[in-house]
Amino acid sequence: MLVERKSNTILLQKNADRAIAPASTTKMVTVILALEHGNLTDSVYVSANALNIPEDAANIKLLEGEELPLEDLLYSLMLRSANDAAIAVAEYVSGSVSGFVELMNSFVYRVGCTGTHFTNPSGLDEDGHYSTAADLAIIASYCMQNESFARMARTTSYTIPKTNLSRARSLSSSNELLLDGAEGETSRFYPYANGIKTGTTDSAGYCLVSSATKDGVDLIAVVMNTSANGRWTDSRRLFEYGFTQYVSATPKELFEQNPFTVDISGFSETDTQLGKLPLSLKLLSNKECYITGTQDELDALAYNFKSEVVIQYQRDFAAPVNAGEQMGTLTYYPAGADAVEYALIATRTVEARTDVPPTLAQIESYTYSDKNPFPRFSLEYVIIPLAVLILLAYIFRKLWRRRKKNKVERKRVPKPKFRSYR
Repeated sequence: MLVERKSNTILLQKNADRAIAPASTTKMVTVILALEHGNLTDSVYVSANALNIPEDAANIKLLEGEELPLEDLLYSLMLRSANDAAIAVAEYVSGSVSGFVELMNSFVYRVGCTGTHFTNPSGLDEDGHYSTAADLAIIASYCMQNESFARMARTTSYTIPKTNLSRARSLSSSNELLLDGAEGETSRFYPYANGIKTGTTDSAGYCLVSSATKDGVDLIAVVMNTSANGRWTDSRRLFEYGFTQYVSATPKELFEQNPFTVDISGFSETDTQLGKLPLSLKLLSNKECYITGTQDELDALAYNFKSEVVIQYQRDFAAPVNAGEQMGTLTYYPAGADAVEYALIATRTVEARTDVPPTLAQIESYTYSDKNPFPRFSLEYVIIPLAVLILLAYIFRKLWRRRKKNKVERKRVPKPKFRSYR
């Protein structure tokens, strides 16, 4: 099974749903449950039952009554597949192995596994203990989201300090994809590998659940029931195929290949870009979305990105605009997953023209931000109206007097200057 981890895209599979003994890949579940239900600094007591394992089973030679930090035991599980440590961890988390097995089966059901059932925390062969390549990929993808698990999965060496009963122990990883040894054809080191877990039993054969990251693509490969060398070579071939065929990108990265630009009106006459405003994206959702496909598919998606998203602008495109101001939102709807929302952010400041009257929105903003609801008193508010009134009164008086004078003159009878008598 080959899966792109971030998008859970299946890239290749063969007999992925076939039930088979999972060997020590089981310990991925033991470790993640201890991380989710325990504290790394807690001291774990080793019971006599933890030593009840086959003589040839992998172990770190724990002693009854020994006390170790939980973190040290988890490293011994991931690096050396220590079966005695697996029992000690199970008893620490649930009080008993049987109780822990119930927790394991509840966990795999919760994360979506459909072909897995566990009977022990170590992965030793037992009737009813089985899994599938598809389910182990689901488990690995879930576990690698935990930072502590991912750190342990990529660790190649670790030292357990001395305890109350034992000297210090040095551990080295059994995952040869992580070991940077001799170069050449015999080297099993893969430079992009970063985990996860090996497993080997008579029934399971040689198994490997591994992860690798290159150029933003995170792959999970599962190889089961193969040969001692096959689990390394097959896993490497799966990774090389995946990295050759597929790339991964976020909606933001696709947007940045062809960013949106809006035209701002009323821009300043000194604006050299003539109101052109490029926008950027800022993630608003809780989780980023990753899109996986061939390079051609992602190039086509980037070119047509605007038609693949929903855009809502929350303000008009009028100056002024401040750098960092949110202009609207962009929502991407990935197939089979929750929508991812981004803010559309102005990348620069666009000043307004000085001779443009304020917009209604600007007037409202100024009005509502004014702490004084009453008009401010100014002397010109009195002088100018008063001067107008005086001028009007003066004009009215002049007109009234002139009209009165004309009226009197019309009523007066003129005296003759000369009299003539007949």
